[in-house]
Amino acid sequence: MEFEIKKYVISHMSNHGNTRHFIKLYDENEHRGILRFIDNGTTLPEPTMNRRGYITLNYYQEEFINVINTLRYEKPLYCHFLDHDVNHGFISTSREDVGDEE
Repeated sequence: MEFEIKKYVISHMSNHGNTRHFIKLYDENEHRGILRFIDNGTTLPEPTMNRRGYITLNYYQEEFINVINTLRYEKPLYCHFLDHDVNHGFISTSREDVGDEE
């Protein structure tokens, strides 16, 4: 399962357990997934996808700026969920030419 990320909303959390930030992901019209950033060193939950295809990916806090920079500077971007032996999720670019200067 995958969708193209067209829009996003960043939330900085206060007093929300070990979650420090959320990034809500949207296609053209619909809220399709969320990236959760939790305290470094805590147990990282597995990614999930519900029956409607809503994807939740979990990252450590230390990855927040890297993910923000990817959202800012790369296009197109995709959110993926793979349900094999172990749930696996990620965001990615598409195939790009070398030296694209992004």
